[in-house]
Amino acid sequence: MVLVAGGDNTCVVGIHGHVACWGSAETGQLGLGSFVDHSTPTWIPGLDRVVELAIGDLSMCARRLDGTVWCWGMNYHGQLGVPTADCPRLGYPCSAVPVQAPVTGAVGLAAGAHHACAVLAPDGDIQCWGAAPQVDATGFHALSVATGYGHACVLFSPARGQDPVNNVVCYGDNGVGQLGLGPGLDVASRPITRDGALIGFMQLAAGRDFTCGIDAIHQLFCWGQNQFGGLGWGVDGNDSPEWCPGNGRCATQPVRAKIDYVKHVAAYYEHACAVRSGGSVYCWGTPSRTSPATAGECRPGSPDCAPIPRLVSGVVNAATVALGNGHACALTGANDVYCWGLDTHGQLGRGPGASFEATPVRIQVPWEPRD
Repeated sequence: MVLVAGGDNTCVVGIHGHVACWGSAETGQLGLGSFVDHSTPTWIPGLDRVVELAIGDLSMCARRLDGTVWCWGMNYHGQLGVPTADCPRLGYPCSAVPVQAPVTGAVGLAAGAHHACAVLAPDGDIQCWGAAPQVDATGFHALSVATGYGHACVLFSPARGQDPVNNVVCYGDNGVGQLGLGPGLDVASRPITRDGALIGFMQLAAGRDFTCGIDAIHQLFCWGQNQFGGLGWGVDGNDSPEWCPGNGRCATQPVRAKIDYVKHVAAYYEHACAVRSGGSVYCWGTPSRTSPATAGECRPGSPDCAPIPRLVSGVVNAATVALGNGHACALTGANDVYCWGLDTHGQLGRGPGASFEATPVRIQVPWEPRD
């Protein structure tokens, strides 16, 4: 099973390739043909053989086994890849059912706030659509891509004759160092280094204006915006490594987050969570775009944010974690799903209830359809 979250939604890809989603249906992003929120997991009819799912703010895309990509939800910025009609009452383009994007041979997928990108076989090229940063993978072989609001970071396999570790090259906006290139804040596209050496990342995750990556020995490095604690480094005094003029605390090169033995990381907006090798979950940053912390800085002791990783009690044996706007979910090794945080649109998947859940609750995912 695969767990994915974003915006006010959560989804799982079942072991047989079907997709179940829950939460907001404001722009039809549940893919169920309606604009009615669902507070429990509901399987999307007619969508099968899915191997990967990516969620933006108000849209989703799925990669199927045959390499095709299907998208649904808001299409104001062209993030579905094809034109669609205006949806009733909304006044802008969207689709409440999956539509096929003009992509073939996809072997990887990612979604940003208003765009999506696919990694293509056989050469590891990158194809993006919507309001996407310009990504040029010429001369590289992409393995995966992580997308933020206005930037994207691509994990490349080493070219013949190069240092035998994976490179990361970032593209797009760099006002708070989200390209990881150093204090000059230029927008050149070149591999990220630390102390002059390639880091050798294994997995990447991008928030709004920051990115985190796990290296081969399970250390976690982050770079970009740190005004709201997204780097897991701290924000007080000398804790935050740099100051980006006009944009506050930041790191223009990778810094080690205050957590080790990390096997999986996820990020959304100004919030990140990681799963340690023993299966415990830690989170940091500012979980919700509507949190009071977004009016200023994330401070130690604030109930709205955590500038350094904080243990999430109630989840054990986690394999992966996924984040949305103010909520988070974890998938365990036994394929159990636990969610916590905001539940204003049913994004926790527990059914009708309070609008917030401070501790993780186990979600009942119904039996997956069989073809």
